[in-house]
Amino acid sequence: MILRIFRAVVKPGQAADFETMTRAYSLPVIPTHPGLVAFYPGRPVDASTREFVMITVWDSLASVEAFTGPDWRRTVMVSTEEQPLLESCTIEHYEFYSYPTVDVRTPTAPRPVTLQ
Repeated sequence: MILRIFRAVVKPGQAADFETMTRAYSLPVIPTHPGLVAFYPGRPVDASTREFVMITVWDSLASVEAFTGPDWRRTVMVSTEEQPLLESCTIEHYEFYSYPTVDVRTPTAPRPVTLQ
């Protein structure tokens, strides 16, 4: 599996407009791509950072390439409406080297306790 981490730094005073535009243009489209396992859009908690992230998890690099085209190392899905609001953006990719942990919000059956 592949982790794809997109970071966008918005221009000062543009965070609310950028979030509105991503909700309109990017967020509805990204989850429709085959091979996408998970999608986590994030906005800054500390307004002074101005950095948004979109973390996607893909089942394979081939699925990432189907999403991005042959140059999977480039950013995609920044609409022409969003671009004027951005100061910079970056993309990073990581390969899982172990199985991901279980979502702690998902209830699981209790494990048996073994006394020794």
